[in-house]
Amino acid sequence: MARRRRNPSATFRRMMRWRDPDKNVMALSLLTAGEAFHSFSSFLPSFFTIRTLAVAPDSTGTSQAQKIANLRSGYVPAVAFAEGMGVIVSTIAEHPLPMMLTSAASVLMVLAYESALPPGIRYFGGTGTTTALPNAWNGGALPSGVPGS
Repeated sequence: MARRRRNPSATFRRMMRWRDPDKNVMALSLLTAGEAFHSFSSFLPSFFTIRTLAVAPDSTGTSQAQKIANLRSGYVPAVAFAEGMGVIVSTIAEHPLPMMLTSAASVLMVLAYESALPPGIRYFGGTGTTTALPNAWNGGALPSGVPGS
């Protein structure tokens, strides 16, 4: 018996029902979004490493701008892996929710990694963004106005 091919327009209409995912699609979507977060830790260092070691001046002669460029070059494979996984799972599940959640996870992670950089060099947030944690950018002291400073 020959296998029937699906109607592409029917598949597209089924994929556009993103407002009512069943529990299996929701579980796949959440697992895929979790793996998108993990892809960033595979391709990039931790936030602690960025703040204390990766872009701080050192004796190797590598400039801070070069270190930040090296760090940002890790965004490309991390986002590509996450988005590729989202597209594949969305295709298998015939639902756009996994792709939507991996896209949101990728945006959140890029924003989080940019927030670990010195305030004057961030793509997002500009110079007005401060952190309440002592780090290399504020000399290890808490910002003014924070209790205990």
